[in-house]
Amino acid sequence: MADILCTGKGFGTTQVAVSAQTEAGQRWMASRAGDIMPESILYRKSQIGWVLEELADWGCSVEWA
Repeated sequence: MADILCTGKGFGTTQVAVSAQTEAGQRWMASRAGDIMPESILYRKSQIGWVLEELADWGCSVEWA
């Protein structure tokens, strides 16, 4: 199981939902969301590149659905 699950609605989507699946993923999400722990964080598709780089820096694995 990957630490982070990224989901969108196909090629034409403008947003990608990023959600945690493991404790490592939850730590990353807490660093982005603060005290409020959301089920997922929505990012514009244009922002996903830097999100994936940050996740790699944190050592988190990513799965796309």
